[in-house]
Amino acid sequence: MRDKIGCFPPGQCHDSPCNTPCDNTCGNTCGDIGDISGDCGSLICKFDKDYLFKIIKCLCILKREITKCEEILCNPHFGLKEIKCEVKGIEKKLECIIKDITNPVFGLSEIKAEVAGIEDAIFSPTYGLSEIKTEIQQILANQGVSQFLTTGPFFADCFEQTLLLKVSNNTAQTQSVTFVIHDLENPTPGGTVTVPVVGISPCGAIFLEVPLPGTGERNIEIRAELSTTAGLSVYAATKTGLPNCQGSRVNEFKWADWVPLATFCR
Repeated sequence: MRDKIGCFPPGQCHDSPCNTPCDNTCGNTCGDIGDISGDCGSLICKFDKDYLFKIIKCLCILKREITKCEEILCNPHFGLKEIKCEVKGIEKKLECIIKDITNPVFGLSEIKAEVAGIEDAIFSPTYGLSEIKTEIQQILANQGVSQFLTTGPFFADCFEQTLLLKVSNNTAQTQSVTFVIHDLENPTPGGTVTVPVVGISPCGAIFLEVPLPGTGERNIEIRAELSTTAGLSVYAATKTGLPNCQGSRVNEFKWADWVPLATFCR
């Protein structure tokens, strides 16, 4: 029996084209095949056509695949040439990016300087984040219930001579309110009138009229200092004529119109 590559062990005949019998005499070989080793003691081989055809077939397939690879590499749209162009384009873009980054005007160093400036501003104790938080907390606190209220500035003409004030106590204790009327154009003590309203009994109310400070056209502000933040409500209105006389209301500030204050300036 021959092995897979068509070789016969020593002393075994093979079907050579010349039908030469195999013996142990050196040099007794077929002219077409020959004794590979020159020694009958070694393997005597012959070519196998089936394996030869398989090798040729594999070589043909390999050649075809190599041709395909060559076609792909030489393709003008996505081959080596196109890849080189893409790489060159990327290199140019990278050069532009590096140029922009290293630009002293708007590059990385300038960005770092801007960021550092922002950080300094954020952490500044004067106008930084902590100060902003404090201001916001104060604003939020001022939006809630406060013992200090104001009407804000308003205009009064020469016919408005009286201020009508009302206080309602909806608590179980006696309360008090102090009204301060400012003539904003007269910063002297004469431009401010303080009206204390004390002894407001539980579930009771007090109504009174007082002269409006100043004469002629003027700018007025009314503030109220409450003895408690809950259960007290105030009302104010300017009217024509003298106190406790018949007149018409002009500027009216109901309870919902009063704005809370953080401090009370006198």
